[in-house]
Amino acid sequence: MVVELFLDLRSQPCRALFIFAKKNNIPFEFKDVELLKGHHLSEEFGKVNVLKKVPALKDGAFTLAESCL
Repeated sequence: MVVELFLDLRSQPCRALFIFAKKNNIPFEFKDVELLKGHHLSEEFGKVNVLKKVPALKDGAFTLAESCL
């Protein structure tokens, strides 16, 4: 199973995660979450991160997401 990365590359933390995964040859599926279009506010993305923030990582049933709390 491939790790899913939910990112908007306009965001610096998302770019850092993207570059880290690329440089370390971590296979991943890029899921574009366009913040300017409000994709992070969708019900579908809410299932990944209830706080609706990026970046987020999903590996099977395990999810790790930005919280800023």
